[in-house]
Amino acid sequence: MQFLNDLNPYQKEAVTTTEGPLLVLAGAGSGKTKVITYRLIYLLKKLHIPAKRILAVTFTNKAANEMRERIKALTGNIKDLSISTFHAFGVHFLKEEIKVLGYMPKFSIYSDKDTLELLHSILIDLKLDAEKYPPRLMAYLISKAKNKLLFPEQAGLEDPVFRDIYRLYQEQLRVLNAVDFDDLIFLPVKILQSHSEIQQKWSQRFQYIMVDEYQDTNHSQYILIRLLSQFHNNICVVGDDDQSIYAFRGADFHNILSFEKHFKKDDPVKIITLKINYRSTPIILEAAYALISHNSKRHAKSVETFLKDGEKINLFETMEAREEAEIIADEIFNGRIEGKVPYHDHAVLCRTNTQMRTFEEVFRQKNIPYRLIGGFSFFDRKEVKDLIAYLKLIYNPLDNLSFLRIVNFPKRGIGDTTLEKFKNFAFAHDLSFLGAVDSLAHKTDSDLSKPLIHKFELFKELIEKYEKRFQESKVSEVLVEFFQEIELEKEFERIYKDEAPFRIKVIGDFIDYAKNYESYAKKNDELANLEGFLKNMSLLNQDTKDDDEETNHKVPIMTIHASKGLEFHTVFIPGFEEGNIPHDRSIKEGPAGIEEERRLAYVAMTRAKKRLFISHVSMRKIFGTETERIPSKFLKEIPKHLVADRDEKTEDEHLADLKKMFA
Repeated sequence: MQFLNDLNPYQKEAVTTTEGPLLVLAGAGSGKTKVITYRLIYLLKKLHIPAKRILAVTFTNKAANEMRERIKALTGNIKDLSISTFHAFGVHFLKEEIKVLGYMPKFSIYSDKDTLELLHSILIDLKLDAEKYPPRLMAYLISKAKNKLLFPEQAGLEDPVFRDIYRLYQEQLRVLNAVDFDDLIFLPVKILQSHSEIQQKWSQRFQYIMVDEYQDTNHSQYILIRLLSQFHNNICVVGDDDQSIYAFRGADFHNILSFEKHFKKDDPVKIITLKINYRSTPIILEAAYALISHNSKRHAKSVETFLKDGEKINLFETMEAREEAEIIADEIFNGRIEGKVPYHDHAVLCRTNTQMRTFEEVFRQKNIPYRLIGGFSFFDRKEVKDLIAYLKLIYNPLDNLSFLRIVNFPKRGIGDTTLEKFKNFAFAHDLSFLGAVDSLAHKTDSDLSKPLIHKFELFKELIEKYEKRFQESKVSEVLVEFFQEIELEKEFERIYKDEAPFRIKVIGDFIDYAKNYESYAKKNDELANLEGFLKNMSLLNQDTKDDDEETNHKVPIMTIHASKGLEFHTVFIPGFEEGNIPHDRSIKEGPAGIEEERRLAYVAMTRAKKRLFISHVSMRKIFGTETERIPSKFLKEIPKHLVADRDEKTEDEHLADLKKMFA
């Protein structure tokens, strides 16, 4: 196995330990992706395990795609190998098993916006005040309940009204033959727990299971993995408890701390630490580990760095936030000109979104190209959501929400009053909206006139025509034909006037997206059809946005949470103050909150490869009021000998400055 020579001793041990439960503790920059990839290759090529008997689970499509590409490059084939996100696996599972819950296999996956629309209609049905029961809060509480695997009757013990909202929400999803994003984990777990024959089938199917970023799993994801690994118990999880920073999303770092207790059966649990860091300088690494060592709930790790030397951490204080941003902008410009470090290899990591605005203003004035990570998503544009609604209805005729969104787009002369009468008819006869059209056409005593009913019939014919067309031809080709038939460009010109060219460009972008999907599916030996296209969009839209950091020649400004998994030559962490890092909310939570903030600071520091700048201000505007700030308590936990005053220069640096002056 020649490829094993590429690994250090710790990585090699992790790759070749295949039987029984294994916890791989992989600190920042320790080459964990390489370990996961090579371990999969080892199973396939050395142990000759059939690809269909292996499951690898990651958290993002980007990570899954990178893994596939690496394995394909080294083996030439990844057919039948299951590498997916948790939610993509959930889709695959439900396609096979959802019928036991009374669903049909062609189910829709509702986005967050779809969920809010459905909850809004439920509040109307229940005659509840949306101010007292805000749809967004209800969606959050339902998501939280599902992540804890709680049904409505279990989740509403303290608030019977919430229980009714949750119950009706689930009932409506079932009627619509739809699931929300949390259901992609929630429903598989419930099926596995309540159908022993299905649980046995799936746990026998996968002989080896690997999970990346295990510290980010929530309760339902942990239970899913436990159920799937029940038979063979060959479960390998890779992660770093020091990088568990998503508690606000439901992640529970106790899953990785308790791995030994959870998976110890007949086989002893083995723990391997990847001890060599390939990313950061010794000084940055020593400072980060000195900080995180103050956390009490963690796996202790001894880590060494592959790199040598490196400059001290740059720490500076300014009077206010604008001065802080100006100094950082100047450092970036100097790094670009003098250090030859490209703009995109600098990063500004903020604790909160509110910090970003000052950097935007200053960078614009100083002509520093920048990009905010996590802007307005392509998939959140109204015109894109309308197009997706058409495709959802074509794929799933029971999708009433999609029907309502596009039945009068483009304009068909179906007004609100007409639509309300139509909905009442469908509800009275317990029919889906699309299914109600034929029934309405045969009624002689309908509230709707024949010309109005005919408009609904034409709409239904359009949907049925393209249901057939998408089965016959490429998605991208049918989209072009479909958009022409509904005269989408004319509708955009009518609605948007001067903005029409920009909106029409979105149509082209949407078709290009479909072509990219088809290329991706072909490359991965997948069937490129409407079902796969919708699944791809649903999952991708939930992923972290903006995956082109390395190719975009602009300084990324992002939150620390968004920086996880990335690395940069030079990193700036502004706002290292009490109330910001650690954040006020976390301070109020007590020791657990403080430890989460310390992990966040550790993640920020370990994004840096060569240079790290930490700054804080004396005064910061909070809710419009200038407020005095004090330096973060975390600064005291970084050894002084690792930190340089910003104005402190070595003799060599002074000499270099003199040479520049007299050159």
